[in-house]
Amino acid sequence: MPSRNVPGDEWVELVPSTLEDDYSVVVEDAPIYLYPGDKPAQPVAGLPLRAGAIQSGELDRGVALWGRSQTDVDASVRVVPNIRIDGSNERAVTVSTSVQTDTYDRGGDFDTSTYPITIDPAETIQQVLLSIVNTEVDVEITTEDGDVVTIPVDSKSTIDSYSADEVAIQNPTDATQRVAGGWAGE
Repeated sequence: MPSRNVPGDEWVELVPSTLEDDYSVVVEDAPIYLYPGDKPAQPVAGLPLRAGAIQSGELDRGVALWGRSQTDVDASVRVVPNIRIDGSNERAVTVSTSVQTDTYDRGGDFDTSTYPITIDPAETIQQVLLSIVNTEVDVEITTEDGDVVTIPVDSKSTIDSYSADEVAIQNPTDATQRVAGGWAGE
């Protein structure tokens, strides 16, 4: 089938409603929107397809497939009737990555209702886990640079964005309730 021009200012019927069969749409040079059914009233109403993509499907008689360019630049597509490509049509790619886990060689735990709860090891605290928080508390973090950050906490939490010299859990709304958790660092 020859290429069809698909402008951005109007919907073009790519597969007529009189067809009842498989089809494939090959997007050639610019991204488009596809929409099955009646001609849409909205400019952005369909499935977005990038340039180079192939979309396949099956239409029932009475259902048309409409196309419209995603931009002001006209797109061109080829519609291939009676052929449906099943499975992936993406290009194969090779991905290499590495994952660095948060593993630290030092740590400790706490479980108390005696406030303030102070975590002040010789190591740098990289992560604080609050596994039980039965009251609202303030977690005061003193960073290696001496900055103090206070975070209100009222449920289980993990704080791992700071390199801290000291962490203090204080100002509970109910000082009879316990807070438990642990810390990890290096």
